[in-house]
Amino acid sequence: MTRTTMKWLTRMMKCRRNWLQAGQSDCQWKLLDQVVSLQGRKSPERTS
Repeated sequence: MTRTTMKWLTRMMKCRRNWLQAGQSDCQWKLLDQVVSLQGRKSPERTS
């Protein structure tokens, strides 16, 4: 696992805790979009 992935997973877990408490899902989806676009920039072939 890369450092970026670790960082994202840590944020995802924090975000998920907040999301469970707040009852909203947009927090995790924003992070998901972010990591997908990060990976997409590094390896465009994975986006198709």
